[in-house]
Amino acid sequence: MSSSQSRLRKTKLPNYEQPYEALFEQVNDAVVILDPEGRYVAFNARTTEMLGYTEEELLGMPMSETVKAEEYPQSERVMERLLAGQSVPLYERTLIRKDGEPLAVEINASLVRDEQGRPAYFQAVGRDISDRKREEEALRRIAEVTAGGPDTAFFQAAVKHLARTLRMRAACITEWSGDDPGRARVMAWWIGGERDDTPEYAIAGTPSETVFRGEELFYRSGI
Repeated sequence: MSSSQSRLRKTKLPNYEQPYEALFEQVNDAVVILDPEGRYVAFNARTTEMLGYTEEELLGMPMSETVKAEEYPQSERVMERLLAGQSVPLYERTLIRKDGEPLAVEINASLVRDEQGRPAYFQAVGRDISDRKREEEALRRIAEVTAGGPDTAFFQAAVKHLARTLRMRAACITEWSGDDPGRARVMAWWIGGERDDTPEYAIAGTPSETVFRGEELFYRSGI
């Protein structure tokens, strides 16, 4: 018996195992089943990976223990809406891992009822959006820097956040020299975590030449 099947058979959910077994085993998102009181009664391995709990620790745990305290009232309202027969669009929530670290997730939740129409369980799929949140934060910080107008500090901050957001070892921002169309001026470099104050350079035969013509240029990873 697989670990996924073992988890499923610990529940008493109506008509549960067959329609959800493949979903539990194949998706890369957290798939969670909560009882009407909001306790974890079934979940896939990805859920334990994301939250840092073992299967034994998570089984039966109230959802409130894994949601950021300030956001839990919003989660309660989601359950209330579902119990009232309303649909709930995708929403974001901050979960708290066992080690105390926050985890940003996007959740799609719904309520399943039994044959008599009574609430049977909540089902939810949670997607880790930590990378997206980091990108948004980087863009927000860049926007803050630009509030006072672009200057040297702005370009240095921008290229740093660009490299970190895209997880690249190097990034640069250049401008076309108005005095000499064959040369470009480096506004900021970021190489391996350090700024590199490189001056102007001739663009002939460089990637900048292609970009300045208005064309896109893409190098595959590892080249």
